[in-house]
Amino acid sequence: MVNKMSWTVTLQKRGKGKGMSKYAIGLTEYVLTSEPQTAREIIEAMFEKGQEYINTRGKHAKYTSSKNHSRIPTSKELITWLSKQPDVESARFHNWTNKVVPETSSNTINTSMKYWRL
Repeated sequence: MVNKMSWTVTLQKRGKGKGMSKYAIGLTEYVLTSEPQTAREIIEAMFEKGQEYINTRGKHAKYTSSKNHSRIPTSKELITWLSKQPDVESARFHNWTNKVVPETSSNTINTSMKYWRL
């Protein structure tokens, strides 16, 4: 007998167990500062720290560069995780003036969401 699953069950199971690894969470907490940063800036800092680790460990590094980079979360995973953290604040900033854009403003052109630790 073949076990058939409906497409709705398949979609529900697909998302389970996904998310940031313990390594990614630790690295995020390490690079997240009190200065507002975009998700892209946080991920770039993670890449830099991973590369620093490889450079200091040299040929004795446990993971190669490609494996370290694959352990860094996607921007969507990072944003989802950051939004659930009680000690992380976020606000939308204007890209040119770097000033906070009020939440009531409907103009989101030239703005980006930034995150920082309290």
